[in-house]
Amino acid sequence: MQGVTRWHPAVLAAFFAAVLAVTVFAAHPVLAALSLIGAVCSCAATGSLIRARDAWFYVLLPLLTALTNPLFSHYGDTVLFWVWRVPYTLESLAYGVVTGVALAATLLWCRCMGQVMTQEKWLALFGCVAPRLALALTLAMRFVPMLRRQGRAMWAAQKAAGLADPERKRSRVRSAVRLLTTLTSWATEKAVDTGRSMQARGYGLARRTAYRRQRFTVVDGVRLAAIIALTACALTARPFAYYPQLSGVAFADGAWVAYAAFALLTVSPLLIEGKEWIQWHCYRSRV
Repeated sequence: MQGVTRWHPAVLAAFFAAVLAVTVFAAHPVLAALSLIGAVCSCAATGSLIRARDAWFYVLLPLLTALTNPLFSHYGDTVLFWVWRVPYTLESLAYGVVTGVALAATLLWCRCMGQVMTQEKWLALFGCVAPRLALALTLAMRFVPMLRRQGRAMWAAQKAAGLADPERKRSRVRSAVRLLTTLTSWATEKAVDTGRSMQARGYGLARRTAYRRQRFTVVDGVRLAAIIALTACALTARPFAYYPQLSGVAFADGAWVAYAAFALLTVSPLLIEGKEWIQWHCYRSRV
């Protein structure tokens, strides 16, 4: 995702904040579906493709929420059937489907954001305004892959020492608890050492300089204005009512304009990467 990574960190943060805000708080079936499609396309553009063994999770998540939501939420006038004298309504089922789709889209957008918003961009964005927040964000992003690598190493060490027997369930549970305890202690010690190291270097005491200077140009201003305009247009979509009856998806009175604006916002990374790919192949053909 070379085209989007050259954006200013403030523009990138505004893009992901806008997409996530509309996805989470709109609770609209069309917007949730568009967000999921855009998240999949953006993950493909960033190179953070979902592995085949992990794809089932994003498929089962909407199904799980759709099946379980009517068991806890009994609102709605359209009763499909009864489960233990509890009404299983169509409205609760529809709300569960939309919630699951929005949740899957949110997870995919966070996956894409982790690929694009690097530690350097978070430090450049919040390093001067909120240095403690920037340090916490960079530590969190840094510790996720470190914990995975350290956890694999510790598990391999336990297996080599004969402390973990994959054939016995009780042995696996004991090894998992031992691994979690050791990994938590290691992560806490590592975080304390990193914080003390940054404090010893004077982090947060004065205005710091960035390794790579991030300049907010006129093009970045145009991009930020476009993101704000598309988000404002997407928020004009007519709210979708689930209870007591489904209101139906509106396409009249300019509602399609809101859908088109949000669709353009979500697939903009893919469009930019497609433009970069075409330009690259055009340049290569001239060589």
